[in-house]
Amino acid sequence: ELPGYATSAGFISKATEAGRQRLRELYLRSHFLVLPTRADCVPVVLAEANSFAVPVLTTDVGGISSVVSKGENGRAFPLSAETAEYANFVQENAPGSREYLALALSSYDRYARDLNWEQAAGSVIGALKELRR
Repeated sequence: ELPGYATSAGFISKATEAGRQRLRELYLRSHFLVLPTRADCVPVVLAEANSFAVPVLTTDVGGISSVVSKGENGRAFPLSAETAEYANFVQENAPGSREYLALALSSYDRYARDLNWEQAAGSVIGALKELRR
């Protein structure tokens, strides 16, 4: 059972306008996205959260460390991390603090600089041009 300050939204379909609106509402009300995944390549949800200036707390598995940089847009914890480590990070970057504001702003900056479809497409186009040479 989750405490009152935590929300589990379950599955939300982006295929509908209602689903997309629900996701926007959740991001706008969130201070952190917590995704303690055990196996993942590069979940798009991390970039989506950063697009709303929401830092992410996740697990350093697969390609996640290519998206999440400690102190820049959240933190990727080792698979062996205890919940206390996540809690300590939140406490050190408590919503409303200067530290949290800096983390939220740098999360958005990371999204705008690297974690968006325009940048991804540009990288693919650049790689394809290199192959053509």
